[in-house]
Amino acid sequence: MSLLLDDFVVLGFHGVRDAPEIHAGFKRRGFEAAVVDHAFIISHLHLAVSFYRFCGESAFSTGALSNVSARKRGRPWAARDLFTSLSLSHNLDRILQVLPAESKTSAVLVIIPKKIYDAHTDEVIDCIIRKDSQADMVGKAIPHSLVYRHSGLFPFLEYVDVAKVMGFYGITERDKSAMMQSFSLNETYALAQEVLGTDFAPTLTAFHAGGNICQCPCDRTACAKNAISMMLAAKALEQCVVNKLSLCDV
Repeated sequence: MSLLLDDFVVLGFHGVRDAPEIHAGFKRRGFEAAVVDHAFIISHLHLAVSFYRFCGESAFSTGALSNVSARKRGRPWAARDLFTSLSLSHNLDRILQVLPAESKTSAVLVIIPKKIYDAHTDEVIDCIIRKDSQADMVGKAIPHSLVYRHSGLFPFLEYVDVAKVMGFYGITERDKSAMMQSFSLNETYALAQEVLGTDFAPTLTAFHAGGNICQCPCDRTACAKNAISMMLAAKALEQCVVNKLSLCDV
């Protein structure tokens, strides 16, 4: 299922074989869309804050017009504007070296204006999961849901790269630990109840495979404790990212 944020539709895909070709397919059809490396996006809130910055009226430090001002002048939306809103830096060259999906990217987010998606849904999906001419007839990518968890974290955790996020936003382990310690007992309890009240097996399986949490998948109690710990760490990282973005002008 897709995620609707403001005037944009966000689509998530994994098992991607050729991410640059997805973007190239959009270009050939004249669709302006951002194909983002899923590793750098941690949650719904992260995207929402970025979109808020994207639609804000502050100007780029480089002297370029903001998105809203640009629209008034008639300049169409460009995917690179969205990439800039996801970053703390005004260095567009660096941003475009990091955030867009590349040949090694296996999970992507496709962010496209709702009016384009609504008018050309089949063509948009065709660019992403169309069967190719190879003998195996395997699609380019597999869709995954971005809307099945209320917290906004679960759909992203399986594909986010914590080290990349921390490096990109300049967040240290000390920053993340301090944020975790700042959570109130009620916040921690609510998150624990949310984890325990859902089927978190798919996310746990993915993290087990990556060696990121306990190596005892048969012990549900141990897994639950690790899932809660994982969610607290993810929530802390999310808040660190949001704080960084909120304090930085586009």
